[in-house]
Amino acid sequence: MNSLEVRFNYDPGTAQYNYTQATVEITNISSISRDKETINLTKNGTTFNGAFKISLIKNNETATQGDKILNYYQTDAIVARFQNNENVKLPLDTLKIQIPCNFSSYLFTLNKGIYFDNDANGHVDSIFLGVSYENTDSLAQNLVKALEPRLPQHRKLKALDFKAVKYGIGMRVEEQAPDIRTFVDIKDKLQIADTIRITDKMLLDACEIMFIDSMAPVIMKGDYYDIITLEAGDTTERVGRLEVELSENLNPIGDPRPFRTIIRAPMPNSPPN
Repeated sequence: MNSLEVRFNYDPGTAQYNYTQATVEITNISSISRDKETINLTKNGTTFNGAFKISLIKNNETATQGDKILNYYQTDAIVARFQNNENVKLPLDTLKIQIPCNFSSYLFTLNKGIYFDNDANGHVDSIFLGVSYENTDSLAQNLVKALEPRLPQHRKLKALDFKAVKYGIGMRVEEQAPDIRTFVDIKDKLQIADTIRITDKMLLDACEIMFIDSMAPVIMKGDYYDIITLEAGDTTERVGRLEVELSENLNPIGDPRPFRTIIRAPMPNSPPN
């Protein structure tokens, strides 16, 4: 539901005034932030009515006044106030009604996403998703179904199974994209554009999270060279050189011992790990 209607009726047989216009002030009562909108009602016989939009906002958000949308919070109430602005004849020219916001659904959001590569093959094989509401197996099962098609498309992730924890979900996945990407970039995000109903009582709020990289670099290629060096005194020293190509850039190596290390990264734009 994203709109409500306010209606004002009067009985011309008993009313002391023939109303020609009616304006209603709509407010919420939350101490977090107050919204106030003014609705000009349309007359139809002895009835005035008008619709207005409503929008549920989170506790860390501030209501915007004057945008023709009444913002309210999960613990809140909506107040409609009418005041006669014509020639007053009634002893009481102000009417007010307050309606509490009773919710049959609860709003929660995602707050974290982490990639893992447990078998060190360079592909994501599990994901952790943090949720803001205490999790259950039923909630997690429906959440996985809703989120699988919204996972980063370039990785082609397929959900295999899951495990629910108190405030999160562990998902075992198969990354079907052929490229090895043990790093994250701007494409590694999960975006929920609008509220999604997950169960009868649970709604997933719109959100966007960037995945955290918890994958180690993997070896893409390795070459070993066996070099024989002849020195004075006709003695022979056998020296080897190992060259390893990794899946992403590394931070500078402070002490390469026991090797003299040569690192080649095939993806120069990848962040160091």
